[in-house]
Amino acid sequence: MNKLKGKVGEALKSVTPISLLVVALSALIVPMPAEILMLFLVGAVLLIVGMGFFSLPTFRNRRSAKTCNNSFGREFL
Repeated sequence: MNKLKGKVGEALKSVTPISLLVVALSALIVPMPAEILMLFLVGAVLLIVGMGFFSLPTFRNRRSAKTCNNSFGREFL
């Protein structure tokens, strides 16, 4: 759970500046309807959560990965 919090925090740090820039531009220069702005914010939240899950390491046995690579290579020799 701590790894997930850390990865979501990293994703938050990378997505937040761009999201704030888009919100500021939509408020000051190019006004957007509230519905579209809410959809953008929901998409930003989903992007943060998705990046957090995507960057988690996979828990795969190294031995089985080694075996798969060896057997895959032998098939084509």
